[in-house]
Amino acid sequence: MNNQVIVVDLDGTILNTDTLHECVFHLLSNAPLELLKIPFYLLKGKAYLKKRLAEKTDLNLDLLPWNEELIKILTDKKNEGAHLVLCSGADMRIANSISLHLGIFDEVFASDGKNNLTGKSKADLLIKKFGKKNFDYAGNSNVDISVWKFCKSALVINGTKKLSRSVERITDISYEQIKNRFNIKIFLKAIRIHQWLKNLLLFVPMVAAHLTHDLYNWFLVSIGFVSFSLLASSIYLLNDLLDLDNDRSHQRKKTRPFASGDISLAYGAALIPILISISFYLAFSMLNETFIFWLTIYLILTIAYSFVLKPIILIDVITLSLLYTIRVIAGGAVISLGTSPWLLAFSIFLFVSLAFIKRYSELDNNKSDNGSKIMGRAYYSSDTSIIQSLGISSAFCAVLVFALYINSPEIIVLYDFIEIIWLCIPVLIFWLSWMWICTNRGQMHDDPIMFAFKDKYSVLAGIAFILIIILGG
Repeated sequence: MNNQVIVVDLDGTILNTDTLHECVFHLLSNAPLELLKIPFYLLKGKAYLKKRLAEKTDLNLDLLPWNEELIKILTDKKNEGAHLVLCSGADMRIANSISLHLGIFDEVFASDGKNNLTGKSKADLLIKKFGKKNFDYAGNSNVDISVWKFCKSALVINGTKKLSRSVERITDISYEQIKNRFNIKIFLKAIRIHQWLKNLLLFVPMVAAHLTHDLYNWFLVSIGFVSFSLLASSIYLLNDLLDLDNDRSHQRKKTRPFASGDISLAYGAALIPILISISFYLAFSMLNETFIFWLTIYLILTIAYSFVLKPIILIDVITLSLLYTIRVIAGGAVISLGTSPWLLAFSIFLFVSLAFIKRYSELDNNKSDNGSKIMGRAYYSSDTSIIQSLGISSAFCAVLVFALYINSPEIIVLYDFIEIIWLCIPVLIFWLSWMWICTNRGQMHDDPIMFAFKDKYSVLAGIAFILIIILGG
C-alpha cells in the first residue's frame, strides 16, 4: 500500500502562471474600473483581495497554461495509490475549481478570505495535518522554503538552480524542473522585436524628400525609430496581457510568452511603464516637440484601441490604418519636415487595405475552425466577401493616389527622370494583388506586413520599387 502524501502548490507549480495575476488582467480586460477597488480590498488583507477578485472573475481553466509534465507525474502517483493534496495561497474558490477540473486531488487547502495560506501559515497547517517529514511538497519559489523545511522530500518546480541549491541544504530533492528567470530570447519575443520592422516607416518621409544625404537626419530618425519601437513594444505587452484568452485560443498565438506562461504576467506589467519611460526620455532629450506630440497621439490611440476600439466593427480597421500612418507623419516630424497630403492619403488607403487583409485572414482561419465569429472581434465568417471587396478597393485607391502623388508639381521637381518613376505603379499593382491572392488562398499570416517581409515575391517587389526610385532620381 502506498502511504505517500504529496502536497502540491498551485501558482507557478501545477500552473505556469499565477491565478491572482490572471484575475487582475481578466478584470483589466473586461471591467477595468473594478481595479480601482483593489486598494480598498487590500486594507482588509491579501486573502480578502484574492477572495473578491476570484468572485469577480471566471477563469477559463481549459485555456490556462498547465504544467503538463507535473500533472502526468502526479496522475501516475495517484494511480499508484498516493494521497494528493492541493495546497495553495490562491482563493478557495479557484483552488476547488482547479481540483474539480483535474480530478486527481484528494484534499484541497487554500486561502479563505481571512487567512492567506502561504509561507509559514501553510507550513503550520501541513504539520498539523500530516506531521513533520510525513509529506512531500511541490513548490516553485523562495516562499516555499518555509514548507520544504518540514517535508520528507521536495519537488522543485519551475525553480532556478539557486533555489534548488537552497532546498538541497534542508531536505532531499526527489524531482526538479529548472526554469531560468530571464531568457533573452523569450524577452525579445515578448516585446516582439521583429515588429520593429514596421517602424521603418519613419524613414519614408526623409527618403521621399531626398534628404538622405544629411547624416544628421539619419541620426535623428534613427533615434525616433528606437523611441517609437520601445513605445510600440510596451503596447504589444499590454495587448498580450489583455488578450490572454484570445491568444490561448489561437493556434499560433498560444505560444506567445504570456499566453504560454513562459514569462510571468507581473513581469510584463512591470516592463510596460519602463519601456514607455525610456521611449519618452529619448524623445524629450533628443527630439523635437512635434515628434513628441505624435508619439503621444500614438500612445493614446493604441490604448484606446486596446480597451475600446478593437471590438468595434470597421472602426478597428480604420484605427489600425491610422496607427501606421502616424508612423509616417512622425518620421517627417522628427526632421521638421511636413508630410505631403498625397503621401498621407496613399498611406491611409494602403494601410486600410492591409488592415482588411488582417481581418480577412483571421476570419478565414476562424471559418476553417468551424467558428462563426473571431474571438474578441466583431466580425463573422459571413463578412469575408464584403471585407475582401473593401480591402481590394482600398488597395487600388492607394495606387490611384500614388499616381497622382508622383504627378504633383512638388514631386516632379525631385526626379530627373519622372517617367521612370511611373514604373512604380505596375509594381504596386502586382504587390497588392499578390497580397490579396495569398489572402484568398489562406496563405496569409495574420500580420500582412510581417508576411511581406518574409514573402519572396513581396521582397522582390520591394527591391524593384527601390531600384526604380533610384534610377528615376
